[in-house]
Amino acid sequence: MEEAFTQNILGVTNLIESDDNKTYTNSGLEEGVEGDYEDVLDLPMGDEELLELRDEWERKSDGYLPKVKARQDKNKLYYTGKQRASTGQTDKVVPSNLIFEAEETFIPQALSQNPEPVVWSDNTPEGKKASNDIKTMLQYHADVLCLRKKLGVMVRHWSIYFTAIKKYGWSIEDNDIKYEVRKPKNFILYTYAYIDE
Repeated sequence: MEEAFTQNILGVTNLIESDDNKTYTNSGLEEGVEGDYEDVLDLPMGDEELLELRDEWERKSDGYLPKVKARQDKNKLYYTGKQRASTGQTDKVVPSNLIFEAEETFIPQALSQNPEPVVWSDNTPEGKKASNDIKTMLQYHADVLCLRKKLGVMVRHWSIYFTAIKKYGWSIEDNDIKYEVRKPKNFILYTYAYIDE
């Protein structure tokens, strides 16, 4: 057991310290912003233009958003077990809370372990070593980034809001990748959007 643990740590360390996965260029160009700095909160549009833009977005989603919002609110009531209060029911029969029951049965089973990374390579010794190192690095990141916990939150969001949003990025503090789950209610989604795979 100790040997496998040591090999995992060494694999991650070798990937981080080696130059194999890094690109260095000597083009003489300096990295960074070219031109004037722009304030991230600066809006070049006036209030009138912004209000027109808001009205246009609301007009485009008038037939869609109210229906979805009502359904999301109903799902949240069912998930939290407050469906009787919303309907005004006073009878003694407690309705089944199917969303909560299904989720809290499914999520622990599906996420009892981190997903197993699948990495393919050619059958050369170098390819096999690279695929093992990448697999080790992916397992390390799944543990560090609490992947199981965040996937569970995403499944809950999906069942209530019909969508789940994750954001990948780079943490300057940790000098490593980061992975965050965002609340779908904080996003405005384009009504006619589609996914082109």
